[in-house]
Amino acid sequence: MSCILRGTEGCSQADYMDLRYAVTTKTGEEQVVTWEHMLKHYFRFEGKSHHAGEYQNYLEYFHDCVLSGETAYPDAREGIGTICLLKAMEESLATGRPVRVDSIKAKYDL
Repeated sequence: MSCILRGTEGCSQADYMDLRYAVTTKTGEEQVVTWEHMLKHYFRFEGKSHHAGEYQNYLEYFHDCVLSGETAYPDAREGIGTICLLKAMEESLATGRPVRVDSIKAKYDL
């Protein structure tokens, strides 16, 4: 399963079963984060990850990034953008009219 977000500044793609995340950073650089090469995975079946252990994998990744000073992806900027997109979709469904993500960011001073 993959989830792709495309925006005016780039895109990101999370490949759930392959433990892979690709992002275009603020500087326009493409970066791929993968955990596939690591032997220590929680709840692995037939060489693939299973959702039951993913939170532990991501928590450890975030922890390691904090300790090393690296940026963890998806970062807060992308997370805020995703939540604003979902809020815009929710408002659009409620009103039957298009809602711009920028208007949501402005509404909540983001």
